Amino acid sequence: MNPAALQTLFSTLADGARRIAPYLLTEILLPGGTLLALLLFLSRYRRARRLRNEEAALKAISEGVAGAQPARS
Repeated sequence: MNPAALQTLFSTLADGARRIAPYLLTEILLPGGTLLALLLFLSRYRRARRLRNEEAALKAISEGVAGAQPARS
């Protein structure tokens, strides 16, 4: 493998480890951690999805306002 491909691979693995670490530590260290980790994941996923939907709605509204033609009298 060339160095650029290895760097991309390691970067992807490190990013994945950073994303999963809080859930893994919660599961390992706390009693009932599996349930807590699942609830934490679902909470973050739901919040991220809601923010994406709000951003898409705001973008659609702003594009609609920018593309609106002024009323003629």
